[in-house]
Amino acid sequence: MKEGKLSSALMERYGIKEEHAVGKVLWHSLNENGEIGVYDMKFGNIVVRNLIAEDIERISESHGGSHSHGTRDPDGPERKEEKADDAPKEKPEKKEKTKLSPKNPLSNWVYEDAKAYAEELIEEYGEPDILTDNMASWDGGISEFDRVYVMDESIPHCCPKPHDDYVYSTMKINVPLELMGAVAKASESIIVDQLKNEVTARCADITANAITLGFVQKLVDGEIKPEDAKEEYERHILEGITPDWFDEGHEDGPEEK
Repeated sequence: MKEGKLSSALMERYGIKEEHAVGKVLWHSLNENGEIGVYDMKFGNIVVRNLIAEDIERISESHGGSHSHGTRDPDGPERKEEKADDAPKEKPEKKEKTKLSPKNPLSNWVYEDAKAYAEELIEEYGEPDILTDNMASWDGGISEFDRVYVMDESIPHCCPKPHDDYVYSTMKINVPLELMGAVAKASESIIVDQLKNEVTARCADITANAITLGFVQKLVDGEIKPEDAKEEYERHILEGITPDWFDEGHEDGPEEK
């Protein structure tokens, strides 16, 4: 398969427009039985890795000439080479245009603080599952978060002290309706999705996000009274009270700019 159409659910999840629904296969795994496991594909300027066959509607059945037969290791040199290029070049580009190429989307980011933090996470946790001109996203693999993503933005936030927000961390937490007001009063950077039973924290680093999500879990578990939510949240942030599950190997600290 050289091309395939992404499912509508994944298009919505990754922010892929309808005109880019059909993507090109950059790489695929291949076991000893000749079975393909996962695909890396490019849709417009967005590269999505580790797609399974059920995620894709086949458009073309033929394999590209660059895809050799035999087993294909996810950590093998073929994929590493393709990761470096992200996509086969359709036409040679002038060198001065490569900085605008999706091969290196971070070069197009506007906010230096967000870009620097995305690069820091890439250095520590490896390539993101999604990397675009305005987002780097990891689906798992960073502490106990279900998802971590950095946006090319820098949102001023003054509580509990001035800093800028650009990194989001998501976990499964079921927040009852009666606690929504307490969560909202605690911080404007806590995002609750009651349909998915998810809570997302947005701040300047993943440590602060872990503190925030740990605070929300304590609130849900009854360890913090709703009327004390704002005061307790500020105390947790200022004192750096991280939850037990958080991997402190990442030395961000709860520093806020």
